[in-house]
Amino acid sequence: MRFEPDSALVAAAQGLADLAHLCANAGDYLTPGGWLLLEHGYDQAPAVRQLLTDNGFSAVMSRRDLGGHERISGGQLSVE
Repeated sequence: MRFEPDSALVAAAQGLADLAHLCANAGDYLTPGGWLLLEHGYDQAPAVRQLLTDNGFSAVMSRRDLGGHERISGGQLSVE
């Protein structure tokens, strides 16, 4: 595992622990209206979209890779 941290490949919470951490803390680093885009497992898009929504992101969406799998999800940090 030379290029990825072990936690990215064997994360807790069905592989979502690190993604949940990023979603929960992105507001500390993004300006209002900023975008967070996340690469994830082929079957994690619904859960990642929910994490984004639960953490105050709007315009939440996913995009498919060339194989047809939803592999990138993101959202825009809501402006308050």
